[in-house]
Amino acid sequence: MSDMVKIAEVQKSPTCNIITSWTRRKTPQGFQYAIDIREFLNTDKYTGFTKRGVRLTIDDMVYMLPEIADAIDAGPENAEWEKN
Repeated sequence: MSDMVKIAEVQKSPTCNIITSWTRRKTPQGFQYAIDIREFLNTDKYTGFTKRGVRLTIDDMVYMLPEIADAIDAGPENAEWEKN
């Protein structure tokens, strides 16, 4: 069983939002917490979360957030783009 607390929501399209939330699930050692970033659809055929998204543990986020902040500060024009 997983619990969820919404952190933020951004509209991607008229029928799709990106929702960021805290999630937790009970393990034998206690709760495991993570940040979940996932699409939420609201259409005539389906309303709910999709499989499109990512769930990152707190350890993953502690590692990634400084990297993301540095990339934002530097800007995309300073990124090392791969040539395809």
